[in-house]
Amino acid sequence: MDVAGFCDEHLGSPVAEVLFGTRSLSAVTGVRLADGREVVVKERPKSVRLRGCAAVHRALWSAGFPCPEPLVDPVPLGPHVVASAEHYVPGGVQLEGHPHRYAEELRRLVALAPAVEDVPTLEPAPPWTAWDHDREGTWPIRDDEGPDLTTDTVPGWIADIARRAQVRLARCKRPQIVGHCDWESQNLRWVDDRLLVAHDWDSVAAREEPVIAGLAAAVHPADGPRRQRASVADGEAFLDA
Repeated sequence: MDVAGFCDEHLGSPVAEVLFGTRSLSAVTGVRLADGREVVVKERPKSVRLRGCAAVHRALWSAGFPCPEPLVDPVPLGPHVVASAEHYVPGGVQLEGHPHRYAEELRRLVALAPAVEDVPTLEPAPPWTAWDHDREGTWPIRDDEGPDLTTDTVPGWIADIARRAQVRLARCKRPQIVGHCDWESQNLRWVDDRLLVAHDWDSVAAREEPVIAGLAAAVHPADGPRRQRASVADGEAFLDA
C-alpha cells in the first residue's frame, strides 16, 4: 500500500494534492485530501515502541499541549513499514536563542505526559539516549544517520567523558519519566515566543530526568542542516530554567 492507498483506507478520502515530502529516519508526506483536510502521513520501520509513542502523543494533544492532532495510529503499510497520520499544522518559525522558553515548554510537556506505566512500552529507547545499553564497550548502537562510534576514531578525551557520564548516570536512582528526547529547534515552531506546535513524537522516551533535561540542554538550538549545539552558557540557562 502507498500513501494514496493509506489515505483512502484509513482517512476515508483520496489524495487531491501533495503539499510536501521529506525523508530522514522517516518519510514524511503532507497532502491535501479531496475532502479538503490537510494531513501529514509518516512512514517508518516497524517498532514495538511506536504504539507507546502514539499513546503519549494522543494523551498530550488531549491535554492541550501544542502538537498536531493524531488521526491514525501506526498501522502496517507493508511487511516492514508502518504509517500514521496527523493533522497538518502550518505556520510558525524556529526560535533562535531563548533557552528558557525551550526549557519551560519541555517542563510543561513532562508535567502533562502520562506516567510510564500508563502507556504501552517505550522500549527500546532511541539509540542516542541509550546510555544504559547492553552492548560491549562505551557506545550504543548507531541510528540510521549517526556515526558508528565503535569503529570510528573518537578522541580519547570524548570517550573518557562518555564513560564518566555512564558511571554517574548509573548512580542515579530517579524514576523514569516520559519526555521528548529530540527537543531541537527544527522540531518546534513558534509565533513570537509562544510555542505553536511540537513535532517528532517518535522521539518520545521513558528516561531519567537528567537524561531528558541534559539532552535538550545540549541540542535545543539545532536547526537542521547546521546541527548546531548549545554553548555552555545556553545549556546552563536551559537547566536553570
